[in-house]
Amino acid sequence: MNPPIWLNVGCGSYLAPQPWVNIDGNDSEYPDNFANGSKTIVPRKPDIVAWSDSLPFPDASVDRIYAGHILEHMNLHNGEVDRTLVEFKRVLAPGGKIMVVGPDLVKCGELLFQRHIDWSTFWQCHGTAGRGNPAAKPYANAKPGDVHLWSTSEEAVWAILSKHWDHSELTICEIGLVEDGWPIVAKPPWQYCIRVDAR
Repeated sequence: MNPPIWLNVGCGSYLAPQPWVNIDGNDSEYPDNFANGSKTIVPRKPDIVAWSDSLPFPDASVDRIYAGHILEHMNLHNGEVDRTLVEFKRVLAPGGKIMVVGPDLVKCGELLFQRHIDWSTFWQCHGTAGRGNPAAKPYANAKPGDVHLWSTSEEAVWAILSKHWDHSELTICEIGLVEDGWPIVAKPPWQYCIRVDAR
């Protein structure tokens, strides 16, 4: 029996420990903290250099996919998000799981209004390389995929996932209660978290 294959797709500078296979389209250096416009470069190499819409795995061969903070970095209007989800569905084995996590601009706005977060955190959630932030500066050494291209929310991502999986396969998760084992870097309350349990 082959060992399970777990993919950390769009890993960025975070390399999850084995058994996760870290995959990213960028293959050399990353600022260590995008949210604060860091100029400190962190060398790192993913296990596999590939874009999320062309994963080098056979059909139905992957047991888990973690997609943390990647959908907002893809063009929603040219089909890039849909191509990625089609690819996830292709490689995912029956009974496999996907965990999709990212910034929820609706939750972030509510937390700002309730004064649980400040404007700096709001712009981090929104994507600080522009997008209306008056204090934004382009990231030093930015690479393709580094900036937010659209404002994600739990509702929007649910609707997009529903094009590819039945509602009965989707579960909204409380980010702070997600079981250990998924390579979630941090669990601030302004994130959405949706799990796919494929049939």
